Amino acid sequence: MDNINQPPLAAALTESLEIAGRLPENALNSTNYGICATVNGKIVIKAPDWAYVPNIRVTSPSGAGTGNREQATAKN
Repeated sequence: MDNINQPPLAAALTESLEIAGRLPENALNSTNYGICATVNGKIVIKAPDWAYVPNIRVTSPSGAGTGNREQATAKN
């Protein structure tokens, strides 16, 4: 069952970051995304209501052709 309160809460979190000047162009903020990772050899999928990564770097995959694919990687 979907959480009917999730969209307004996500909007409020995002807006508070914008107002505080903490949502720069290189930040990533998302809602209703599935995050997949391999942990101890097993695929794990999480679907947070809201996520914030303060600093990402967009790069072209190595060996890529002339396509428009890019990947985002989180930086510390």
